[in-house]
Amino acid sequence: MNEKPRRPARIWKWTRRLIVTLFLLLILLVSAILIYAAVVNHQGKEAIESALADVRARGLPLDRKQIYDDAGSGDDEAGHLYLAAFELTKVDQDKYDDLPYIGSRFRSEDMPLCKPLDPKLVGKIRAFAEENKRYFALLEDARSRNARIPLLDFYSWNGSQLSHLSSSRAAAKRWLLLSLLAQAEGKDAEAMQACAKAIETNRIFDGQPLILTGLVRIAVGELVSHAVEDTLSRVKPDPKDLRDLRDILLAEDACLDPREILKGELALVAETAADPDLRIVNQMSSVLMLYTISKQFRESPLSVTAGSKGIILEDARIFPRTLCVQFGISWLWQGICPGVNQKHYAREIRNFLAEYDAADVPLSEQAQRAKRLKESDEMQEGGFTSRWVQLLLQGKASLRAAAIAMSVETWRIQHQGWPEKLADVAADFPMDPFTGKPMKYKRTEEGCVIYSVGKNLQDDGGKDHSNDGDDTCFRLFDVAKRNKP
Repeated sequence: MNEKPRRPARIWKWTRRLIVTLFLLLILLVSAILIYAAVVNHQGKEAIESALADVRARGLPLDRKQIYDDAGSGDDEAGHLYLAAFELTKVDQDKYDDLPYIGSRFRSEDMPLCKPLDPKLVGKIRAFAEENKRYFALLEDARSRNARIPLLDFYSWNGSQLSHLSSSRAAAKRWLLLSLLAQAEGKDAEAMQACAKAIETNRIFDGQPLILTGLVRIAVGELVSHAVEDTLSRVKPDPKDLRDLRDILLAEDACLDPREILKGELALVAETAADPDLRIVNQMSSVLMLYTISKQFRESPLSVTAGSKGIILEDARIFPRTLCVQFGISWLWQGICPGVNQKHYAREIRNFLAEYDAADVPLSEQAQRAKRLKESDEMQEGGFTSRWVQLLLQGKASLRAAAIAMSVETWRIQHQGWPEKLADVAADFPMDPFTGKPMKYKRTEEGCVIYSVGKNLQDDGGKDHSNDGDDTCFRLFDVAKRNKP
C-alpha cells in the first residue's frame, strides 16, 4: 500500500538529481569554453602584437592613412562623378547586349581582325554613343580632374567602392566601343585616343596599392592591349598618337609594382588586425561565411556588404533556416573568442611579409618561383599570392608588348617597312617580365608579332592560347591587309 505514494517521490528525486547533474555539466562546459576562449584570446593578442612588431621592424606602414595621406576633397568629388556615371549604365543594359565588349551575347569571332565592321553593327554602336553622351561627359569630367577615388574602405562607404571596382572595366569597354565607331568612320586619331582613355580609367586607382585593385588594373590593361591590336588591324595611325598611347601603356605598367601592392595589402591587414575589438574582422568573417554557405545551397551567392552600421544583405532571396543558425552561432563565437581571428590575421601578416620579402627579387625569379609552386604541393600553403604574381606578370607582359608595338608601328611608318629585329627600333625596350630578357619579335606572313614567353616560361613561337600556345602576343599587320573585306 505504501509503494504507490513513494513512486512519484522517487521519480521526482531522480529528476532533481538529473537536473542538478545537467546543470553542473553545463557549468563545466561553459567554464571550459570560457577558459578555452581566454587562452585563445591571450594567444591571439600575443600573435598580433608579435606580427605587428615585425611590420614596424621593416619600416612598413601599419595603416592605409600612411599610404593615402594625400587624398583630398577633389578626389572625393571625382569619386562621386564616377558613381554618377556608373549609375547611368544600369539603365537598359539588355538593350545593347549584342554589342562587342559590353554585350554578353556577342561572340569575338563576329569581329575578326583586319576586317571592316558590319554596317548594321556600326549603326547600333552609333545609337549607343548618342544615347550615352551624358555618361561619357561625366567620365571626361572625372578624368579632367586627374584625381583618384578616396581610400578603398569596404566599411565606411557601404560598399560603393565595390561598384568602382566592378564598373571600371565596364567604363574601359565603353571607351573601346567608341574606338570601334571611330574606326568605322575613318577617324583613326579618335580611335587611338579612345583606346588611351580606356587604359586611363585605371588612374582612379592610382595610389591604392592593393591586390584587389591590382587585379582590376591587370584585367583592364589586358583588355585594352587586345583592343589596341584590333584597332591597329584597321587604321593607319599618326606617329604622335602612337607615342602618346605608348607612354600611357608604360605608365600603367609602372603602376603594377608587386612590392608596392603588397605594401598596401600589408597596411590593410595590419590596420584591421590592430583594431582592439576586431569589429571589422568579425563583420568580414561573417560576410565570408554567408557567401560560402550560400554556395553550399547551390543558390545564387548572396550580395553581401559590410556597411558602417553592420552587415547589409542585398537581394537575399533565399535565406535557409540552417544558414540563420550557422550565422548566429558564428557571430556569437566571434564575439566571445576574437583570438581565433587574431591568430588568423597574425598568420596573414606573416604570409604577406614573406611574400613582400620575396618580391624584392627580379620579376623573372618571381615568375620561376610561381611556376615551381604551381607545379608542386606547396601551392596549397602559399599559393594565393604566387597565383596573383603570375597574373600580374601576364598583365605587365601585355602592356609591354603593346607599348613596344607602338614603337614598331612608328618605325614602319617612318621606314615604309618592318624592322628585322627590335634592336633596329630602339635599345631600351622594357624586358619580358617572365624572363628578364628582351621581348621576342618575329616576322610573319601577315606582318609581325611581339610577344612574351608567358607563364610556362617556354618560347612557343608567338602562339597564344588561341593557337595552342602560352605566349602573350601583340600582332601587327601589313597595311595592305588592314580593314579589307
